Amino acid sequence: MEFPELLFEEEQAYRTACRQVTAFFYANENSLSDVSAIGREIKCCYTALEPFFHDYTESICHECATPCCVNRHGFPDFEDLVLFQAMGISIPEYNFHVIDTDICQFLTKDGCSLTRCMRSYRCTWYFCDYVLDEFEHSHRIIFGKFDSAMSRLGDKRGMLLRQFKHLWFEDRDLTSQ
Repeated sequence: MEFPELLFEEEQAYRTACRQVTAFFYANENSLSDVSAIGREIKCCYTALEPFFHDYTESICHECATPCCVNRHGFPDFEDLVLFQAMGISIPEYNFHVIDTDICQFLTKDGCSLTRCMRSYRCTWYFCDYVLDEFEHSHRIIFGKFDSAMSRLGDKRGMLLRQFKHLWFEDRDLTSQ
């Protein structure tokens, strides 16, 4: 079984998913204690990654004439909603009345207005080839640390989602009987 797909054009489905995930966490606080603990670890992973992003992408991305940051990439998927709840973060408000291919609604002249852990996972792991090549070739040792930190984030995220998924679908099976 898979989580529902959230599409930028379907505001009502998105809001319903937000309510469902929030209600599930509230109703299953004890069962989700391990998920929430991993969520706190993930929040620490984001904090550890922030200097890398700040130091090695901000100067390049700030000067880019065609930023990769567009609305549809910043839109969270269902898994992001789960992570936000597990980390104890309020889900950001999105303007659904923007063009999905336009520059992201959160991108300002000073960078993203959302903290790293409030962004969709896509916003964290995606880098254009130019940024990756520049970072890897100019700072090989630091890039290795960055790569390890990103792997840790991905591993923790996978662990959290597997545990949550088991409880989420188990609950759905019980309520359908």
